[in-house]
Amino acid sequence: MTVVIACFDLDRWPITRRAVESALSQDRSAPPIVVVDHNEELYALATRWCGSDVVVLRNEMGRGASGARNTGVRAARTELVAFLDDDAIASPTWLSELVEPVRDPSVVGVGGAIEPAWSGETGQGGGVAPRWFPTEFGWTVGATATPAAGRHEVVRNVWSGNMLVRKDVFLRAGGFRDDFGKVAGAREPEDTELCLRMSAVSDGGRWCLLGGARVDHHVPASRQTRTSFLRRCWAEGVGKAALSAVAQGGTAALTAEQDYLTRTVPRALVARGRETLRGDLAAPDQAGMIVAGVAAAGAGFLTRRLRGLRAPADRNADAGRAPTPSEGLAAEPAPDAARIVEVEVGAPLPRLERREPESGQDYPGAHVLVRLATEPIGVVQAAIPPSGLPPEQLADLIWRQLSSQLLERCPSLTSSRLTSEGVLATECSAYLDERAATLADAPPITVVVCTKDPDERILACLSALDAQEYPEYEVVVVDNAPRSDMLIGMMAQAIRSAPARRVVEPVPGVARARNLGWRAADGAIVAYIDDDEVADPHWLAEIARALRRHPSASALTGKILPAVLDTEAQCWFEKFGGHGKGRGFSPVVFDPASHRIQHPLYPLPSFGASGNMAVRRHVLAELGGFDNALGPGTPALGSEDTAFLSDLMLAGHTLVYWPGAVVRHRHYEDWSGISRQFYGYGLGLGAFYTRAVLNDPRRLIVLSRLAPTALREMAGRRREGGPRGEYPMELDRLERRGLYRGPVQYLRSRHEARRITVERVLVEA
Repeated sequence: MTVVIACFDLDRWPITRRAVESALSQDRSAPPIVVVDHNEELYALATRWCGSDVVVLRNEMGRGASGARNTGVRAARTELVAFLDDDAIASPTWLSELVEPVRDPSVVGVGGAIEPAWSGETGQGGGVAPRWFPTEFGWTVGATATPAAGRHEVVRNVWSGNMLVRKDVFLRAGGFRDDFGKVAGAREPEDTELCLRMSAVSDGGRWCLLGGARVDHHVPASRQTRTSFLRRCWAEGVGKAALSAVAQGGTAALTAEQDYLTRTVPRALVARGRETLRGDLAAPDQAGMIVAGVAAAGAGFLTRRLRGLRAPADRNADAGRAPTPSEGLAAEPAPDAARIVEVEVGAPLPRLERREPESGQDYPGAHVLVRLATEPIGVVQAAIPPSGLPPEQLADLIWRQLSSQLLERCPSLTSSRLTSEGVLATECSAYLDERAATLADAPPITVVVCTKDPDERILACLSALDAQEYPEYEVVVVDNAPRSDMLIGMMAQAIRSAPARRVVEPVPGVARARNLGWRAADGAIVAYIDDDEVADPHWLAEIARALRRHPSASALTGKILPAVLDTEAQCWFEKFGGHGKGRGFSPVVFDPASHRIQHPLYPLPSFGASGNMAVRRHVLAELGGFDNALGPGTPALGSEDTAFLSDLMLAGHTLVYWPGAVVRHRHYEDWSGISRQFYGYGLGLGAFYTRAVLNDPRRLIVLSRLAPTALREMAGRRREGGPRGEYPMELDRLERRGLYRGPVQYLRSRHEARRITVERVLVEA
């Protein structure tokens, strides 16, 4: 094993020396590595003192402990690497105890006990905690709550002040994020974020926390005040808000924090109450600090969430680094038009020209979908200068915005940046291998396309379906309330090889059309796509891969990207959410356990849309499909897909959002179309909630609990950057007007749907 100690402060050198000496005293260690973080005076001092028994390195990466630790791991020549803080002293048996759990190959890392070493009058330790300090808040001074000595437990994360990792998994995960951590005033939990990624890249690798393997963490007098305590609580809340923005699953990843608030804190307050009754004068003071600490952390969390999160790569500027080729370029295109571009970084990057070759249109910006070995990993917005955007500048823009995604997939990039030559796609063969395994045992899928009065857009939709790289599927096109048989000729023109058939739903309504589609389907999985969308060639393969990865999932939704951004209205719509509705490129699992994070009756951000949805056919039959009283073609106008997904999750089923399944949608080109769309959104949402209460009046209680969240979301709605310099108020008014009319329109629509059902029964009888 190798011990890595990152240091940065000359004033802490005396305690750092003791940390190095404790590492040297271990009987299981290679020569320790001390990494000095951008402090030449400290580097010279450490080099003189350490001699040949310790490796002393400069942090050549970004400023901060994350970059320093990454530097140390790259220099290590052992399979296991341990991290020790520069103000912590390891016990003599630290490494011997820490190594035991990693004999289990499923364990990717281990953490041990971190005990506070309170500085006394001399500042060298031997002190005691302040009387007002609650031990449950040991994390405010870098201490941890651990199991009893000699025991261990599986945890979500451990702390970098006392951590052992497998080097290969660490590198595959990309190491610590150098744009996320404790630097430049930020106090972000880089160790928690690393643990989550290492578990993800190792298919659920476990972390163990030991009751032994102790280190003593120095707590100076300056951190033993009430003010320091509350500041640290505030910073913890801010950091956890930042973690929820970058971690897979968002706030659903904060499970340990939720348990702490719902279990540890209440128990602590009860215990202090009992101690107060027994005459302990310190207990009420500690109880007050517990309440104040929770309030400070909550305020920090909410403040960060409401103010919005700055992109980590933008805020973590390093004064000492060399300027990059793209500095000075705008990060986002002008709002009037943008080229749709796809870039494969597993190959040399292209040069982006302002003029689109086929149409000849001039674009001041580009909307770039970035892929690696065909996997979509993110979207980059780039301004295109009149002379074009060279590959070097494009590479730098991609690296600035998607470095963490690339590092997760390409460990070799930990020591370099993305260049115009791209990366070796062979490093990402696991993704392609999983797709190949999926296709070798592909489940049959029925694709349902619903259309009314079809035009040339459906030709592109059907042609893309005909070109799917998938072995076993059929296409069912539902002709809704047709006025002619022109769809037959269009299908013959666009579909040449895939099995396809037309079915007719005479009554208008997209919900009715979708219901007819799944009833006519032969496949065990029913995939829906709108007639104005174009599917990626791997769309069906990704649907099958997602369901293979999550066999308990009953349904999934995918990523909907713009097909063109040729007008101001289209660019504005995409910038403020588009059909992606706030979902990025990280998969999300919505199961019963996630309801406390985002309830099925609160679809913001959206769970997905029926324009890119797949459902197991037996689940559609179990739930009765879509509500015929909702959706386009009815007085309610919308929300038939939101209601179906809500029903699915309330019934206990699992839904997966899978961004690898990509389709492209053609947005409305003018403001009148977007105005109708926003009015329909509001109307459909009002109808959705009316339906929810009519179906089960007890849901009023749930909705009352969700109301504060909805109010916060409305208050935090972004109103800057629109085409008129602000979020257009007329669209806000249209959406609210639709919301208010939703209940009446749903009652009307529900009555009409029942009337049609009765008439059909009478005709069939």
